[in-house]
Amino acid sequence: MTILTRQNLMRVISRAQDKKLEDKNKLAASQSSNSSDGGVTARIMQALLKFMNKDNTGVYVIMTSNDVSQLPPEFTRAGRLDATWFFSLPVEEERKAILQVHFKKKNITPSAKLLNLAVELSEGFTGAEIEQGVKNTMMKMFARYQNDGKKSVTEKDIRDGLSEVIPVSKSSREKINALITYCTSRHRLASKYKPKKDKDASDNLPLNLDFNLDS
Repeated sequence: MTILTRQNLMRVISRAQDKKLEDKNKLAASQSSNSSDGGVTARIMQALLKFMNKDNTGVYVIMTSNDVSQLPPEFTRAGRLDATWFFSLPVEEERKAILQVHFKKKNITPSAKLLNLAVELSEGFTGAEIEQGVKNTMMKMFARYQNDGKKSVTEKDIRDGLSEVIPVSKSSREKINALITYCTSRHRLASKYKPKKDKDASDNLPLNLDFNLDS
């Protein structure tokens, strides 16, 4: 594992400039503070900002963040980046495509009815959570197969498999909804997902943007 330091960052920049790369480089920095990392992150940010201001060698910089609300204004002001995109949770057609990919990896082709059921039950799931739901479904199918000898996936397999996944949109509902609300009016949208309101009392809790989805 390579630790991102200012020296490492400058080495990457220098290497990219020397080769005049037109490739995409993803640079991600984790949230931290002077008190927790001795100012390392601040120095990295300063070096990256300086490079972005002055570089004209054809190097492309792509940054990703799980919590863009925590980025300093210097990075998000108009003109700093050509475009910023927000990738929300997958919508119905996207969940269907993800499910088909993971079922295909397991050599399973569910009927249209069962696939649509899985799409419905995976509302609010991330791609990784959908993958885990398919894995759970396969385990349920295998356990049942030991008893009835039927190799095809059933409605019960899908219901039981997906029900064991607690999506982050539910376990951290307030945080996810706050992030979606924050990004929807500030960035271009790569997804049309909108969280559904439910009658859970937790919907009345105050929203707090101070969070990190990596934790």
